[in-house]
Amino acid sequence: MTCIILSGGNGERIGGLDKAFLTIEGEPFIERKIRQLSPMFKEIIVVVNKTEAYRNIPARIITDEKPGQGPLMGLYSGLRESSSNINFVTTVDSPFMSPALVAWLVKKIGDYDAHVPHHGGYTEPLFAAYRKSCIPFIEKTLPKRRIISFYEYVRVKYAEDDIIRSLDPDYSSFVNINSQKDFQRIINTIY
Repeated sequence: MTCIILSGGNGERIGGLDKAFLTIEGEPFIERKIRQLSPMFKEIIVVVNKTEAYRNIPARIITDEKPGQGPLMGLYSGLRESSSNINFVTTVDSPFMSPALVAWLVKKIGDYDAHVPHHGGYTEPLFAAYRKSCIPFIEKTLPKRRIISFYEYVRVKYAEDDIIRSLDPDYSSFVNINSQKDFQRIINTIY
């Protein structure tokens, strides 16, 4: 199986910084993600805008087929390059995660095209398992740019709140850093 880490954002809301290289507990986000996920996946793909900064990252680095199109293009590009039928997709700006939840999403995808957490009225499409069978439907909906725009064409299984809570009680897997304020809040809770 393959893990696809989306790291192609421009960091506009965090002052133009590449969030992959923000550090937490002395470790860049991208290295933290790869360290956490490597034991679970035979292949790790990181989808980026610019490859130069990722030269020494121990993963397969690819770029979006069409840069600047958002996470749906990142998902599409990663799935196309993946050597696996089942893939786990996450973002670089979510530094915490429950390995148990990751493993469960992948293991319990069954015959579905996607296995996506759903809690408190929110869907988490960027912390989910996807089959390569989604590719033609993502391609069809790329102009919409909304990450869930292809869901109406595929079979989606939703992981409900009680299961998520049992595997990730504090929902840490869904905490992401969008701004300097978010980053500072995370740093303040750790130190």
